[in-house]
Amino acid sequence: MTTNTIISVADYYGTKGARELVHRVKNNDVEAIAIMARVMAEIALERLPADSVLIPVPSHTGHATNTLQLAAQIALLTGFPVLDIVRGRMRNSWYTLKQNGVTASRITDAFFGFYLVDVIKHKTPVIVDNVFDTGQTIVTISKLFCQPIIVLTYASTVR
Repeated sequence: MTTNTIISVADYYGTKGARELVHRVKNNDVEAIAIMARVMAEIALERLPADSVLIPVPSHTGHATNTLQLAAQIALLTGFPVLDIVRGRMRNSWYTLKQNGVTASRITDAFFGFYLVDVIKHKTPVIVDNVFDTGQTIVTISKLFCQPIIVLTYASTVR
């Protein structure tokens, strides 16, 4: 399914402190998650439809980890519900693979192994992640839904 909107708060390389904050969140730093959530909640209240539901992106473990904490913090500030309904297979982290020279063109849907453990009806799915880079993860997740999705991310490397 086509992604209809990508909402990003910061430029990963161009916004002072963005890269560092993203890495702190990836390391489950509670203070960093709270900081990121406050900024993302502000834009979520401005830009997301009232029927939005926050869906965290799974990590390489196959379950949402830091993104679940991030979505929960955003939910506290916005009132949007969180549904942790996307799972994947355990795999090497995408970040590590990119550092080792693997490109998005070499990654298939099977690499992630994403699937839904529940469905949502009559709500707008908002995929929550801390960084948008190649888009491969989001493209793969979007195929799970029968409607367009919105991506809410803190930082984007796409300029």
